[in-house]
Amino acid sequence: MSQSTSNVIYIPPNYINPSDTTSQNAIKNLIIDIQTKKDLLSENYNNKLIDIQNKFYEHRYDDKLLQAELDKEIQNQISNDTIDANNLFLDNTQKMQDIIKLSNEVKQMQTSLMNNVKTYDHIKSLNGQQLTISNIENTNDYRIHINNKCLSTDTNNNYKISTCNNNDFSQRFTINPVIDNNSYTKEYNFNPQLSEIRSYPYNLVKSKLNGLCLEESNGSVFVNKCQSLNGQKWRGMQSKNKQNCQK
Repeated sequence: MSQSTSNVIYIPPNYINPSDTTSQNAIKNLIIDIQTKKDLLSENYNNKLIDIQNKFYEHRYDDKLLQAELDKEIQNQISNDTIDANNLFLDNTQKMQDIIKLSNEVKQMQTSLMNNVKTYDHIKSLNGQQLTISNIENTNDYRIHINNKCLSTDTNNNYKISTCNNNDFSQRFTINPVIDNNSYTKEYNFNPQLSEIRSYPYNLVKSKLNGLCLEESNGSVFVNKCQSLNGQKWRGMQSKNKQNCQK
């Protein structure tokens, strides 16, 4: 009897005898057994597939729940941040209004202080140097007195001390108040820094002839290009009441 080299079931020729019921039953049982195993394998495969699908859908459902929770948390955070931002805006708005109100009150006080003193007879720099000045009658112009004479300038930006003369235009100076950001920008042509704002109010004393500013440094007095220097910042006083000074 020859042997098969494949995995199929081999039935030798003339092996089945139609009258041999035992052989027929054996083959029948073998076929039934094979079909049973096939059905079992198919059932196990289907069950496994169903299990995998169930796990997939369950996991997908979990992902949806997680996404929903995350979306909810994000919306809550956005809502809370929006409320905080609105509250902060309202708080800062109120503070800004208070600052503007206070600034206006200070400006009014500074303006009133400037206007209350019609004329000065002394000026004092923020460095501490004090000079005697005199108002030229019926004008807003002043003379700067130094060593019993007056400070004079020329168109070449030079300066000297000469005999005081009301009609000498080179001896005329104006007192220009700097009391707020607007007047500061008007005088310097740029906006002030915070450190500059703190020195309000003060005056620039400017030559009418060439526009240079009166400056003092280390005891010397001269005219120079206008700059935001303490030596060019002056406060006016009246000798009758030395306390009537711009503070």
